[in-house]
Amino acid sequence: MIYLRLFEDFKNNNVEGSLINREDIISTIKANGYIYSDIVKDLVISGDVPLRVIDIDDDSLITIEFEGKLYNVDIKNVTKLEY
Repeated sequence: MIYLRLFEDFKNNNVEGSLINREDIISTIKANGYIYSDIVKDLVISGDVPLRVIDIDDDSLITIEFEGKLYNVDIKNVTKLEY
């Protein structure tokens, strides 16, 4: 028998980057949650590092905070959300 468990405290993105949308990022900001991303502009990170979301603009460019500095992430590069 196969069991399916649903989790509401995180959401994974698909390969095309189209599963996570702008509303999901806004919900993450309101819940003081984190995102995980493989690619962050001007920052080299390795592994699953939680990134605090600060803002999202109309072009779906996300501003994140990491170690006291601000960086940008494209919404297509977000791999996972954590509320």
